[in-house]
Amino acid sequence: MAEAENKISAEEAAEFAEFKKSRREAEYALALGKLVADASMPMLGDAALKGVCESAKRCALYGVLVSPVRVAAAKKMLGASGVRVLCLAGGTGESLPAVKRAEVRRAVRQGAREIYLFPCRSALAEGREGYLKREVKSVRRAAKKTPVMLVLGGLPPAQVALGARAARESGAEGVCVRQDEFLSAVEGGAGRLRIDALCAESVQSLEACVRMGAMRVCTPCPEHLTELMQRELLSEPPAALKK
Repeated sequence: MAEAENKISAEEAAEFAEFKKSRREAEYALALGKLVADASMPMLGDAALKGVCESAKRCALYGVLVSPVRVAAAKKMLGASGVRVLCLAGGTGESLPAVKRAEVRRAVRQGAREIYLFPCRSALAEGREGYLKREVKSVRRAAKKTPVMLVLGGLPPAQVALGARAARESGAEGVCVRQDEFLSAVEGGAGRLRIDALCAESVQSLEACVRMGAMRVCTPCPEHLTELMQRELLSEPPAALKK
């Protein structure tokens, strides 16, 4: 009788271990499906961009973020992998709306699936909400059905809140902010919009952003972050911890 009970106990332990392994694998896949590799840096050459795209395909990331001049190249490199091309448009934010519209229109035509837009920084600093709304609406029309996200990371809380309000009232899909700016974005009304997170560089940062409701998480170091996740989520615990 005791032997039968021990056998059942061992079987149950094996089933539980398999359940935990499956759950870790599901968490890992879910996290990868939220990650966007940031390849928008001006100094990034063709070889480096190809490396980022290959890594994104290998890890099944959500997408790769590039500048307007790299959209066509990234689209070709990613091919039919299912990894999306996202475009960071608007320059420093101080470009004229007509320039931003032209950038966005071309990016969409070349295959960008989402637009991350730098809104006018001086309008944010000066509280010119009307200008911001008109700018976003004009870019949205140029993007047609392609989602437009306002990039508000690195700004003072009042400007993040203002940008979030302008995004909500002008029909943008959402906003992109850093982890410590989520509250300011929500206070501005972004709680009703999609919120993407910027600059995640650790598993803890990624997990925190997801807990706070980030739909996508942009990272400048996707390879490093996926390696960390593999170690933390998929590796077997030491024998001492299994007991």
